[in-house]
Amino acid sequence: MKKQILFIFYTVCFFFWSIAVLAGSWNVITSEEFEKKMSDKSQQETETHQLGNVKIIRQKLPEITVHILFKAGSAEIADAVSKKQLDEVGKALSSEGLSKHSFEIAGHTDSAGSEKLNLKLSEQRANAIKEYLCMKYKILPEKLIARGYGESMPVASNDTIAGRAKNRRVVIKRLK
Repeated sequence: MKKQILFIFYTVCFFFWSIAVLAGSWNVITSEEFEKKMSDKSQQETETHQLGNVKIIRQKLPEITVHILFKAGSAEIADAVSKKQLDEVGKALSSEGLSKHSFEIAGHTDSAGSEKLNLKLSEQRANAIKEYLCMKYKILPEKLIARGYGESMPVASNDTIAGRAKNRRVVIKRLK
């Protein structure tokens, strides 16, 4: 019983601490901002790679990191702020300007837990977001591709709590 109480206490503390860590950099992007960034030609970049005498230039399509909190070890969306963020994304993706495009919903985790578990969890979270957007905003399922990347693409150090909080993220990328 004591272990269960401590587990619940630490889970709640961690949840609120994660919110506090992200609060400084966590702004809910509006549907208008999301649509503008995803459709703006000036947001598109190119990557150049040299392979011997061949120069490869590849267009990099726009992507946006969306901060969604999930319940610990779960694909269940944790709070109202995360749902508000998803609602803004849903409005933008179902808009006339973006409805002709396809998007990848990429789930990422920190390195806490096994690599196999994190990959599965990131896939479940990406699919949960896809299902939410398809059901609530009537987005065609074939327009959204859910992929989980687990802990394979960190954007910050997993050695700190703040870094792990930044690594638990969803990135939405325009595919075409």
